[in-house]
Amino acid sequence: MAFRPPSPADIDRAVRAWMDSSPPLGTGLDSAETFADIEQVSLRIGRAVACQLSERALHARAGAEPAEVPCPQCGQTCRTTRHTRRLITVAGEVAYDEPAGHRVACRRDF
Repeated sequence: MAFRPPSPADIDRAVRAWMDSSPPLGTGLDSAETFADIEQVSLRIGRAVACQLSERALHARAGAEPAEVPCPQCGQTCRTTRHTRRLITVAGEVAYDEPAGHRVACRRDF
C-alpha cells in the first residue's frame, strides 16, 4: 500500500478542527509574554505533533507487513521480527518498529 500524503486542504481542515476544540491546557501560550515566546511554544507543539503523526504512520505501515516473507535469495519463507529503530527527522526523534528477516541457511538479513 503506497503512502498518500494528505493534501494541503486536508491539513488545513485537521488543524482548524483541532484549533476549534478546546485548547490544550499547560501549553504556555496563555502565559507567553512576547510573540517570540508564543512562536517558540507553537513550534515545539508542532514538532511534537509531527513526530507522533510520523510514528503512527510508520506503525500502521509496519503492521501491514506480513509475519512471514520469502528470502530474497532462495525464496524460502522466513519469519520476521521487529527491531526498534530510532530515526532522526526534521521534527525530532521518531521510534520505528522495523520488520526484519534473517535466513540462516543463506546467511542473509533483509
